[in-house]
Order: sequence, then structure tokens, then C-alpha cells
Amino acid sequence: MSKLPLETIEEILSYIDEDDIRTFRSLSLINKTWCSLSIPHLWKKPFNLKQHESKNHYKIITIILSYLDEQQKTVLKLNEKKTGIFLSTKLLYNYPSYIRQIDFNKLFLLITEWIIQNKKFRTKFKENYFIKNSDKFSFDFSIFKEDEEDYELNFSYNHIIERCCLNDQEKLAFFEYIFKIIITRSRGIKKLVVEIYHENEEIAYTIPKDFFKYLFGLKDVGKCFAGLNEFSCKGNFHKIWLINGIKKYSHEIRILTIFPWNRNYVNDLRVKDLKGLLKAQKYLKSLSFSVDSEIEKKVIECMQGNTLKTLESFQMQYGDLTNKDLKSLSKCKKLKRLYFDTVYFDESINILGKVLFPDLEELIFFNCNFSSSCLDLLKDFIKINGSHLKNFQLCQNIIENNLDIDDLLSSLSISCSKLSKFYVNIDNQSDIPSFFKILKQFKNSLKFINVGNYNNGKPKLILNDDLMMEFIDIFMILSNIIHLDLSNWGFSFDIFKILIKKCCYSNVKVFKVSCLGGTKEDLECLIESNAKLNSRTLDHLSIIENDEIKNIKIVWN
Repeated sequence: MSKLPLETIEEILSYIDEDDIRTFRSLSLINKTWCSLSIPHLWKKPFNLKQHESKNHYKIITIILSYLDEQQKTVLKLNEKKTGIFLSTKLLYNYPSYIRQIDFNKLFLLITEWIIQNKKFRTKFKENYFIKNSDKFSFDFSIFKEDEEDYELNFSYNHIIERCCLNDQEKLAFFEYIFKIIITRSRGIKKLVVEIYHENEEIAYTIPKDFFKYLFGLKDVGKCFAGLNEFSCKGNFHKIWLINGIKKYSHEIRILTIFPWNRNYVNDLRVKDLKGLLKAQKYLKSLSFSVDSEIEKKVIECMQGNTLKTLESFQMQYGDLTNKDLKSLSKCKKLKRLYFDTVYFDESINILGKVLFPDLEELIFFNCNFSSSCLDLLKDFIKINGSHLKNFQLCQNIIENNLDIDDLLSSLSISCSKLSKFYVNIDNQSDIPSFFKILKQFKNSLKFINVGNYNNGKPKLILNDDLMMEFIDIFMILSNIIHLDLSNWGFSFDIFKILIKKCCYSNVKVFKVSCLGGTKEDLECLIESNAKLNSRTLDHLSIIENDEIKNIKIVWN
């Protein structure tokens, strides 16, 4: 391997999942050539390690801080040798130049962890340290002076923070200097994630409302974010300066997610800000937004021009859909994906059955509320939009009793010919015949089946052995299934023994079930023996006991 041509090595690396950090690390240790070609992959999104890989993840901050000049290191008190800060001239690679993705929340948390881990190695800051050294930063730390009154910094769940403590100021200072290094050295950020929430009223860090005003006023921001392809902005912080900064510099966003503050929070965004952001995008393909405030309800009205011409995916969370919204969406002739999350469909939406999206491939409803008349219109919608539909999901935790899912299933079987992903809560035995009909009809195309998730570990429907044997017979003709989730159904241990044999013999990679009976040890032994018999490698196996019910998840390689 050490003598392979560069082109061959690059070809090998291109086949590795970009999140497979462990493999890239191993390959980087082969020799200098492999190292030089693996490092750009390792540093493409350095803040996105998975939780089980993140024990010493904070040490990446040490490497980035090594690129500070001596004055900046002095300001942050980084000159102590035990902090491990390098001389940038001794680093083999320009690591920040490879960064293509930034997650602000993870970066703040890594900074917090780095400060904690190095606390004993660094001189403590005096109370007014950052205020007195405000001239060393772009952000104006002088706003925290004692004589300042009523300066609104940020919101937590129950109260307004009126002061930013010394620890918070330190994190802001670190963040600014690291941000400067990245925007100065990076060859262009492609993905920016700013999703900042406070959990359980605990605040890991505080972001002043105009913090992003200063950061996005830096001279290198335009160069760094000019080629931004993906931008996600969610959470409990003031967004106006961030949104307007992105609007000014980033005109090639393809995937855009904008969520307001959580419920009951003041929202600082304005219609013109959102309209300007959408108008500035030349190639927008995916838009996701929440309508938790009056301003966000006008997002669809802001969609015009290029947005309507290029949009392929649209996701809406919360609120009421209107005829006016549907008319605007109907102009998106390239739309392939519609996703509604906790949206109310009432009688007033009387044009639903007439809206046509010629290329629609995915139609997803999550915890939506349908009136009876609107459900009838949904059937008509499926009839005129079903010819290209590959993914249909009706994921409801609560469905009104008067909803006729059986008729909806019949509409799918009649109007759709390419269904490969199917997720509908099958909670009533009366829906089983129509469900089985769909499975038979799409036996050659279905890859993903989900009959709904259990509630607190309890399946909502207990199937008798005769019905399950009928399902098993149908399952045997489903040649392309790779994901099978039957956790919403409860069935006997005897049926499970038959089903696990069939699954191990098939191409299924993910299998979820709720089994009534059998001990955890019996189930584990049964699963492992069948996997071995069919030369299947288990990647994951979990069995959660819930009284007599065993919730089982199996993942095969």
C-alpha cells in the first residue's frame, strides 16, 4: 500500500464515508503520503465527531489555537507550556485550511471543555479583564461595564440574563479568535450549522444579541462564506445579524433551514430579513422552516423568483396550512419532497386535491391533524401526484378516530407504482387487508416498511398468529426489503422464531419488533444462532424488557 500511486490512494479515500474518522486516522498512520492525503478528510468537519469518539475531542482546540499570533496568545493566557499550544511554524499542515463545515454549538462546547481541562495550567482572569482589553477584540466587551443597564443579552427558558459572567466572556473571546483563524485560513466553508438551545434551563454559554454583528463584520467573512451550500439556523438566540450576514455574502445556498425561537420567545427576525435571504439565493433546492411566530407564517409569501423555480424540497413545522400557501407552493414545478411536521389541515384547505407537483417523490406527514374532509382531499392529492411517489409516510402519534386510513391505503395502491419507502401507523386490524395488498403490489420496489412506533414500549396492535403467518408469507416475496420496523405490532415468541429465520435469510439490515414471551437470553441466543447459520454479522442488538413485552432492535452488517 505504501507504494500505490497518488491517484489510486485518492480513489480509495473517496470511497470511505466522510464520517468514518477512525478509518481516516488509521490510514493517516501508514506513511507521509497517506497522511497528507487523509488529513484533508479528517479536518473537513472537525467539530462533528460522534459521541463515543469524543472523549478527547476538545484537544482539537489546542491545534487551532496554535495558529494565533503571540499577542493573541498572551491575551488568552496561552503561553503556559502545559496548555500544549504549539508554535504554528512547527505544524506540518495548515489544518484550518481544510475545514469545510462549522457547527457553532459544538465549537462552543469544545471550547468550554478545553477551558475546563486546562484551568489549572492557566493564570486566572480578573473580573474586568475582557472589558479592559476590549480593544483586542472585534466584539465590544465594554457593554458589560457595571454602569450599563438593561442590556438584553439572551433568553433562557424562564428569565432574561442581564449580565454576562467572566466565564461567558472568556468563551466568547476564544470563539472570536478561533472564528478569525478559520475564516482567514479556510478555503471556503460549505456547511454552517448554528443550532443553539438551552436544555433543562441549563446554559452552557451566553450569546449577546449583537455578537454575530461583530463576527460577520470581519473582512474575511465574505470570502469564507461565499460558497456556502448548506445553512441551518435554529434555537434560542438572536438571529438577525447572522441572517443578514449570510444574506450579504452567501448566494449559493442549496439547503436552508430557518427555525425561530422556541415557543413564547421574542423573535427578532423580520419579514424583510427572510425575504432578502430567500431572494439572494440562486440555486435553493431545499427549504425547511418553522411557523412558530407571525413573521415565519409569511415565509411562503417570501418565496418568489428563483426560489420557486429551483426548489426541490419543502418542509414546514407547526401552524396552519392555507389555500394561499398551497397556491404559492404549486409554482414550485421541480418540487420532489413535501414534509409537514405538526401542521393542521382543516376544512378551509379546499384546493388540496387539485394541486399538482409533476415530479413529487416524497410525501411525509408527521403528527399532523386532519379534518375528515381534508383527508378526502388528501386521497385526491395522492391520485394526481402518485405516479412518481417513492416515499410515503403518515407518522401519527395521535390520529382522530374518524380518519379512514383504509381508504387512504387503497388510494396509494391504485395511484402509486414506484413506492419504495412506506410508513403508516397500522393501529387497527381492519387496516391489515389494505396494508397487505400494498405489500403484494409493491413487492419488487419496497425497501423500507414501518407500521408505526410503539407507545412507551407497548405496541398498539396485537396480531394473532394467523395474521402474522400471512404477513410472513408476503414478506418472503418482498425481495428488496432492507429496513423492517414492526415495533407497533406485538406477536408471539413462536412467530418471532419463524420471522427471525426469514429475516436472517433475507437482505434485511435493520429489524425492529415487539415480542410477547420468551426470555431475553432465549431471544439473544435465537438471534445470534440464526445470524451465524446464515453468515450474517451483527452490528447492533438491543433487547429492552417491558413487562412481558421485549422491544428488539437488530442491525446486520
